[in-house]
Amino acid sequence: MHCLCLHFDAMGTTSEDKIRLIFGLKVAQERARLGLSLSALSKKAGLSASYLNEIEKGKKYPKAEKIITLAQALEVEYDELVSTKLKQDLAPLGDLMSSKIFDQIPFSLFGIDTTQIVELLSKSPAQASSFLGAFMEIARHYNISESEVYTAALRSYQEIANNYFPDIEQKAQKFAAQHNFNPFVKDADKQLERLLANLFSYQIDKSTLGSNDLLKGVKSYYTQESGPKLFIEPELSASQQIFLLAKELGFNVLDLEKTIRVNTILGKPRIKSFQQILINLQASYFAGALLLPKKEVEKDLGLWFDQETFDASHLKKLSDKWKCTPETLFHRLTNILPQSFGLDVLFFLKFNQKPEEELPHLERELHLNRKHLPHATKLGAHYCARWSALKTLKEVVGNEGGEQFSAHGQISEFVENGDCYLVISMGRKISEATGLATSTCLGIYLNAKLKRKVRWLSDPKLAKKQVNVLCENCAMDCEDRLAPPSILERKSLKMEVEDALSQLH
Repeated sequence: MHCLCLHFDAMGTTSEDKIRLIFGLKVAQERARLGLSLSALSKKAGLSASYLNEIEKGKKYPKAEKIITLAQALEVEYDELVSTKLKQDLAPLGDLMSSKIFDQIPFSLFGIDTTQIVELLSKSPAQASSFLGAFMEIARHYNISESEVYTAALRSYQEIANNYFPDIEQKAQKFAAQHNFNPFVKDADKQLERLLANLFSYQIDKSTLGSNDLLKGVKSYYTQESGPKLFIEPELSASQQIFLLAKELGFNVLDLEKTIRVNTILGKPRIKSFQQILINLQASYFAGALLLPKKEVEKDLGLWFDQETFDASHLKKLSDKWKCTPETLFHRLTNILPQSFGLDVLFFLKFNQKPEEELPHLERELHLNRKHLPHATKLGAHYCARWSALKTLKEVVGNEGGEQFSAHGQISEFVENGDCYLVISMGRKISEATGLATSTCLGIYLNAKLKRKVRWLSDPKLAKKQVNVLCENCAMDCEDRLAPPSILERKSLKMEVEDALSQLH
């Protein structure tokens, strides 16, 4: 497994890399145009076949005299061969290589060298270019941003690693032992503040962000102009503030770049590079491992799973004991359930919604071991109202002065493929002023292993529900339906038309 703690000078693609890659593509394209094998071009240009192969893979860039010889052998002008502009049929490849995405994503995290990508694409460059062109057109059509691509790439990396990073686990455990940090005591936040001040000369400001109306809603902000200083929104809950302090320790203990962090402004994270969200993951993972020690979580989960009856309020008890938000709790469970309990087929979802909004927003998702059916959509359609997370969200959104927290659990059977999951969810009001509510859920695939681990799965109080993904694509006659099955009806009409056409003779 790759170590998650990386230094960024080894990440991304340099301009020299791009020049070599594009040059290699052009040589491969011109060789294919002439119908020459590598050995044939080798004889014609007086260059070894192995050297030409290295050029086409983007690993070598020849000196000027060899480029002249190569251009003559390929029957093209020197200036055309060294130009970084690609012909029209390879333009999408050029667009990809010149994009920030190609610069920012560290392919080495996935065990991939950029030359391997080019080698793969160069085997059928025109077809590959057409495919990339179609993909980029789809991305434009659905307004997929660079930040969404970076987030998807990071999510894929988490999924490959089963969202478990032992190096950070060990560093968090070692730090806690060295400094006698106990996350379960009443003054855990004061402990964290003292550690930041004594070890890293931090100032913690919990008033400024709350006193400026323009800055309300900014959860935290870091500056180092006059020494390290962390501003924290005073209206955040105690568990949110503790997490931010632990995360700040993560930046320092893991020796991460602190100035390129993700800041949330007006409710939206400002993501400018892949580096930002990678170091954010690293620091957040450290915070989770520090505040929710692995052995303690394993012990408490084991006790809960061994109970005979299901009690959704137990989720609140765990959240209170560990002084964490539901999101932190469920994220930590995605680290520990696969590693310690062998429950590695699961998904995590987080929804946000304001009272005036018709549709909830799926803000975050994580899928381990497969792409599970509940997922984000750009269609503006209605997610299935029977999802556990949406039940808890509905209970707290717009509930002025009422219950600010809700927990729920059910067995969800997806009618599309018959897959069953144990789904637990927690919802809470984030802001009384705006009415913003959030709901997070964890879905664990229901198999023989889960049945052996969790005794209360057979509890009759644990509701069983048939669910789907989108109302617009669902055939169920359901009292919880939020919208007519318009997508399904269009598909059905198309099939009827095709069937009628097939009957024509």
